[in-house]
Amino acid sequence: MLQIHCPERLSEALQHGRTIGEYPSLKKALRHLSHWGESGFGGRHKTTCHVYPDFAPHSFQFSVTDNEKGQAHLVGGIIYHGASKGEEVNNFSCVLEPTAGWRIHT
Repeated sequence: MLQIHCPERLSEALQHGRTIGEYPSLKKALRHLSHWGESGFGGRHKTTCHVYPDFAPHSFQFSVTDNEKGQAHLVGGIIYHGASKGEEVNNFSCVLEPTAGWRIHT
């Protein structure tokens, strides 16, 4: 299960993604998190992926939590790296190769 705790911020990010042509990268990241929340890491645990706002622009934090124990199995962020057209974004993330759009960081 994917539980969004900041629907307004997500809506704004999706709209921004449409505007700059990076909508698919955010949707892909959300699909991955939804899968992690539903698959329970191979069916061993029932899990929920919680998505929260992050301090970086257009970015989010997440945790995949065991529903029975309440423990986080995986935490990270959906980090916005800017538009492919050279938008400068200070997201406090390091990447080996320049990238655009949203990427999952753990």
